[in-house]
Amino acid sequence: MRRVPRKLTSAVAGCAAALAMGSVQADVLIGTDWAAGHQTVAVTIPSYGGQAGGFVGTWNGDPIQFWCYELTQTFAFGTPYTSYSIGTPSNEGLLSALFQEAYAHALDDAMHSAAFQLAIWEILYDPGLDLFSGTFHTTRSGNATDALAQSWLAGLGGFADKGDIILYHSGDHQDFISRTPPGQLPEPGPLALIAAGLAAMLAVVRRRRALPSRG
Repeated sequence: MRRVPRKLTSAVAGCAAALAMGSVQADVLIGTDWAAGHQTVAVTIPSYGGQAGGFVGTWNGDPIQFWCYELTQTFAFGTPYTSYSIGTPSNEGLLSALFQEAYAHALDDAMHSAAFQLAIWEILYDPGLDLFSGTFHTTRSGNATDALAQSWLAGLGGFADKGDIILYHSGDHQDFISRTPPGQLPEPGPLALIAAGLAAMLAVVRRRRALPSRG
C-alpha cells in the first residue's frame, strides 16, 4: 500500500478539539509491516487499485496495529510521520460495530485483513454500506474477499457502538485508525493508590519481622 487515500471532510470533526488545544508535541507514527499480509483490491470512488490490509508499527515508540482511513495520501513503511493528533472519527459508531463484529478474525490471514480494510473504506466513503454499488464500490465481480467484506457490512446492525475507535489525523500525512491508543492505560484512582501504598507498607513490615535478631 504505497499509495493510500485521503478525502476527509466531516470525518476529522472529532479531532478538531484536540487541534484547537494547540498541542505542539510532534507525535510520531511509523508503520513497519503488514499485520497479516495484504491483497490487491480495486475500488472507486475515489479510484484506487492497490494493496489493502492492516498494519503494525509504533506510535511514539509503543507497538500499535492500525488501518488506513483515507485513500488520497501516501504512506510507506519505515518512514516516521509526525504532527499527528489523536481524535475520534465522526463515523465511530459504525466503525466500532465493525470492530465488535469482525476484528477477532481481521488478522487471520491476508484475505480477512484486506476484507476488513475494504469494510472500513466503505463505511468512510459510502453511507449505503453496499460494496457492490453506490459512490464507493468494488470494480470486481465474484471476488471472495469483497464478498466477505460485504457480509460484515450487512451484519453491522447486530453490534453496538462501544466508542473505542481512535483516529490518528494529520493535515500533511495519511490518516489511520486503531481500536485503542497504545501506551495510554487509565491512571489508577485515589483508592487504588491508597491500597497500593498500604500493601507496600505491609510488605516492609513483614520483611523486617522476618529478619533474624542481632541482639
